Amino acid sequence: MWSNLRKRFDARIQRKEVNELVVKSERGRRRYIVFEVSPNITKESLIRTTNSICKNEESLYIIQCNSSRAIIRCSPDQIGRSIEIMNIADSYSRSILMSGTLKTLRDRYPELKNNASKKH
Repeated sequence: MWSNLRKRFDARIQRKEVNELVVKSERGRRRYIVFEVSPNITKESLIRTTNSICKNEESLYIIQCNSSRAIIRCSPDQIGRSIEIMNIADSYSRSILMSGTLKTLRDRYPELKNNASKKH
């Protein structure tokens, strides 16, 4: 029985159907920040604006933007600069909460759960 399962698992690995996990020490830790943003701003316009402000070495990723709130992802050493970039991109924005997980933020702000992308 176990050898049969192992054979199927090995076959999935060869077909690259198994997601490879990357250790945090290699990838780096991430921080997620919830911002209150202008009600009429879209994710696409926020991405365009932040990309025009960011320098090459900076990484700021917009996870979602809806219902007057936005979630961004950044590295722990770029938290201050990410908040600064968001304030430049949308003068109305202000940071509300920061966490190491999206789950914590979405539990705190249920309206961010509704439009969260589901993994199938």
